[in-house]
Amino acid sequence: MNPIYNLLSDGKYDDMIIHQIFKSRKNSVAKITLHGETMVIKLFKKKGNMEIEYNILNEIGDKVSVPHIYEKDNLNQVLLLEFIPGDNLCDFINDISKTLKNKEDAIRLLGEWFAVFHDGSKKIHGDAILRNFIFNDMIYGVDFEEVQLGSRYDDIAGICVSLLTSDPMFTSEKMMLSNLFLETYLSYVPWDMPNIYREIDKKLGEISYRRPIHTHLFKEMGKKIRKYGLKKDDILTKN
Repeated sequence: MNPIYNLLSDGKYDDMIIHQIFKSRKNSVAKITLHGETMVIKLFKKKGNMEIEYNILNEIGDKVSVPHIYEKDNLNQVLLLEFIPGDNLCDFINDISKTLKNKEDAIRLLGEWFAVFHDGSKKIHGDAILRNFIFNDMIYGVDFEEVQLGSRYDDIAGICVSLLTSDPMFTSEKMMLSNLFLETYLSYVPWDMPNIYREIDKKLGEISYRRPIHTHLFKEMGKKIRKYGLKKDDILTKN
């Protein structure tokens, strides 16, 4: 049973209605109604991670679109957050009912989001995957507990790899959208990323350990991207 259900025995949450449990690798997250208000509850497994996310959301809330914090519950290691209606960006990009223009619009907004997030800061998201973004005519970032000082390459390569390796993987459309994301991001920032293809190759190698069934494919595609980049529509046919 999801740990969020255990909170129902706490007087603070005795009128909580749980509508939907969201996928989360690290925590327990759900859409709920509490005291008549719809919101998201996030129950953290690691004590320090709640403080990281709470502080980051307060820090960046005026720069980029993120959920508003309703309450921090230190006793239960819970954040109560604004519910953002919309599509998880990974599901949106892989939805065959969405037009290519719809997907391009979302990816351009994602590139702009990261450009603003990175501007004037050495902090990176640290878990830059499509599932950590919501699209509803705007892009909202979520899940900031891995924010850290680091290289912007990590975030940008991470999004490209998340695009390329979500099912269906390495299609011409995914190549184009990855390149569009990169071009959009670079059009907003004053710095270049001359080694981005190398970093995408490295990132593919890193995630191959978590998805061993695709290790050979990831290594093969990583080498091709390092050599040809993301603009080649026929990269799958290259040797």
